[in-house]
Amino acid sequence: MLHRGYFKLGLCCFGLWTLIAAYLILWVKYYLKVEEEWETYSPRAIPVATVCGLLGIVAFTISFWPVWGFFSLVIVTVFFMGMLHLAHFVPI
Repeated sequence: MLHRGYFKLGLCCFGLWTLIAAYLILWVKYYLKVEEEWETYSPRAIPVATVCGLLGIVAFTISFWPVWGFFSLVIVTVFFMGMLHLAHFVPI
């Protein structure tokens, strides 16, 4: 059985990670047309996204562990790497 509490935590972290990415890519770059680097315009966005991503990976791995065991590490890694590289294929 899946650990639902950790799964919900993973979903929240993943959602926040996605929202931060959308904020930096769509809102700051295309809507506001800010020419500065992200690190200078919004210095806390990257560290918060990193913590959310790592916490989401750990939470998803813990929640999937009873179902798939060691294979859950592979599943979560492929999932996050796929979402991280999805931006290359979205035409903006």
